[in-house]
Amino acid sequence: MPTGSQVPRLSHSATPASHILMHSGVKIIMRPYLELMRPSVFILAVFGVLCGAILNNIYDTYLILLGAIPAVLISGAGNVINDYFDVDIDRINKPRRPIPSGRVKRNDALYFFLGLVLVGNLLAWFVNPYYFLIGITSTVLSYIYAFKLKRTPLLGNISVAYLSSITILAGGILVPKSMSTEVLAVFFTAFFGSISREITKDVEDMLADKKGNALTLPILFGERTSYMIALFFALVAFLMYSLIAFEKLVYTVVFFVGLVLSMYAFTQSPERSQRILKVVMFFVILGTLFGKVGVLG
Repeated sequence: MPTGSQVPRLSHSATPASHILMHSGVKIIMRPYLELMRPSVFILAVFGVLCGAILNNIYDTYLILLGAIPAVLISGAGNVINDYFDVDIDRINKPRRPIPSGRVKRNDALYFFLGLVLVGNLLAWFVNPYYFLIGITSTVLSYIYAFKLKRTPLLGNISVAYLSSITILAGGILVPKSMSTEVLAVFFTAFFGSISREITKDVEDMLADKKGNALTLPILFGERTSYMIALFFALVAFLMYSLIAFEKLVYTVVFFVGLVLSMYAFTQSPERSQRILKVVMFFVILGTLFGKVGVLG
């Protein structure tokens, strides 16, 4: 028969096992919800906020972290509401996604979206009112895009470009002071460059979009005209970057290399073109960031 000293030892050994089971259960439940948010969005959101902060000479780690959390939540919420409205299409094209596969109920996805934007915007308010305004604007646009604008030519492209680049501006506004030229130049370069890439991606997806009765620029105006429109936005992007292109040697190199690569992209197939444009945008952002902190001069 166990002694009194043995009883608590047995009870104590059972506790970690229950904790492990509980932890495993939470992971299983949360996994499809995290999948709805797209984990890759976490990295991009934090990256955008970090870049904007550094380009505006903000190095407060706590403040950057405080700004990154709402950026991740609101960006992730945009993907959740997108899947909520796309459930019928995903049942055919992406049946393994959390909602069409039944791992997440459609109504639960909507509640999850509401919870994410509520917490995200509440945290944004604690950063500053300007950050909160960006959060609310992004929330509303994410919903309108998923509900309506996704199927609207050009406006849908502009919406995606704004939502994917706004974290750079948000990072720069973590401290409500005068905005550096670098932040504005990189934000507008990323914004117009993303519009260009989104249009070329529509050209790549033209056949699939026709089958799905989607209405995009390439379907309305053809591949050649759409390429010309995409080229126009790419040129506007580098016009924006010219605001800082000659302040430092590294910025000048970024400007000309990025411009040449962008022009080269439009001589390639739609699939290769949009990939090159994506690489160019990261090259511009990273090159400017390294130039700002003095890594490349």
